[in-house]
Amino acid sequence: MKNFTKKKIIYITNNGVLEALGNSQILSYIYKLAQNYDITLISLEKKEDLQIIDYQILKKKLIQKKINWIPHKYYNYRNPLNYITFFLIFFKVLTLILRGNKLLHIRSFVPGIIIYFCSFLLKIKFIYDSRGFWINEKIDRLNYKNTFILNILKKIDKFLYINSYKNIFLTHEAKNIISKKYTTTKNKNIVITTSSSVSKFEPKKNKNNKKIKFLYLGTTDGAYNFDKILLFIKNIENKNLDFCLDIFSNDNKNRIINKIENFNLSQKNISINSIKNSLISKIIKEYDFLIFYCKNNYSIKASMPTKISEALLSGVPIICNEFNNDIIYYIRSYNIGILTDFKNNNFDNLLCSIKNFKNDKSHLNRCRKVGEKYFSLDSAVNSLSNIYK
Repeated sequence: MKNFTKKKIIYITNNGVLEALGNSQILSYIYKLAQNYDITLISLEKKEDLQIIDYQILKKKLIQKKINWIPHKYYNYRNPLNYITFFLIFFKVLTLILRGNKLLHIRSFVPGIIIYFCSFLLKIKFIYDSRGFWINEKIDRLNYKNTFILNILKKIDKFLYINSYKNIFLTHEAKNIISKKYTTTKNKNIVITTSSSVSKFEPKKNKNNKKIKFLYLGTTDGAYNFDKILLFIKNIENKNLDFCLDIFSNDNKNRIINKIENFNLSQKNISINSIKNSLISKIIKEYDFLIFYCKNNYSIKASMPTKISEALLSGVPIICNEFNNDIIYYIRSYNIGILTDFKNNNFDNLLCSIKNFKNDKSHLNRCRKVGEKYFSLDSAVNSLSNIYK
């Protein structure tokens, strides 16, 4: 009987796998893929994360699963130590390729910079898993304006899209934009959207509470306009409705409190909590609605927040704005939530829709089915495995 030799894959990410996003959207994939592939995982981790007990626990777990993990310290982009990290990863990647690693999976744009320079020395087969429009995110969210640097980054971005083996996107809108912008081979551009475990996230069948329970999950800054949510809650409060808004975020608590106070909101119906990724599946199913507002800009067209998959698989409908064509399609086609701009003149219509969802429990099954069809972790892993072959 022939010994089965696993194909070697190098997976590079600038997201730390010790963080919530890395845990749910990287490790959950890697664990399953490692059953059939020999994976080397290179990640950038925050200094404080490397000093906690979770680091040692994860290190042992990855060894047990025969995943070669090479963590590097993450530094602020202005820190000159970044250049040392860059060269360490650069030479490590070159070494791994020379040792027979035939395929690289780069998650987001930043690791792509390393691949760009490696390509001058070796022929590299790589997957560009863009996860969004990183360069445009810096322009939209941080107001980055250095034209010289931006032009260099855009040149590298173009190189990655054109010279990759496959391009992976979170949304069909992003895929269509890049397909029109750059001429590529047929079936090169693929959508694998955000996903979560079907077995981990399950609906709660019996919700008998009369109170309308809103959940805000994640950051209140960056891609999100938290003020829109607080204005909506102010309108709910003015109607004297029985409601609660529970905020689960690892953002600065005092800053969130200050925002709430600026809207003169009563804190008796609002709670602020930090959250561990391992507890999200237990918490999210207790709520009637997941609520958020994404800032409307170019980069958001390529985004699909993880909490969407988690909510839908938990049978929880979504209240959000029309931030891209994909979310509009899912919500309108399957009636799994409410699309709104949260403006005062539309509030009565919005409130009517909320009451309809609250009184009609059929949404639980609709949300779950859409979650299973489009946002399943197993489906995403199967799609990746087909690319790796």
